[in-house]
Amino acid sequence: MGTATEPTIQEQAGTLLGNAAGYVGHRTIAMGLRAGLVQALAASEDGHSAAGLAEALDLDEFYVGVWCRSAVGAGVVCQDDGLFRLAPHVATLLLDDSSPGFV
Repeated sequence: MGTATEPTIQEQAGTLLGNAAGYVGHRTIAMGLRAGLVQALAASEDGHSAAGLAEALDLDEFYVGVWCRSAVGAGVVCQDDGLFRLAPHVATLLLDDSSPGFV
């Protein structure tokens, strides 16, 4: 049998950080779908501020703001001039169950 080389600390850290980021992204998407945040952003042509999104869904503004920033970090949401919108194709991928791209 051949000998396997041990990963460097940088390689191991990259693996662990990638797993953590994937988990956080998954939880962000799941929370957004469950709370209606993704659906509300999909329905808005102009986007929403965190405060406007919280008001529209009767949710706490602070936590909606935290979710919005996490969704930007996960690549699910884009922010422009204080307004949040779904990133391109996210509505199709997450909401359109008739699409072949639906996940």
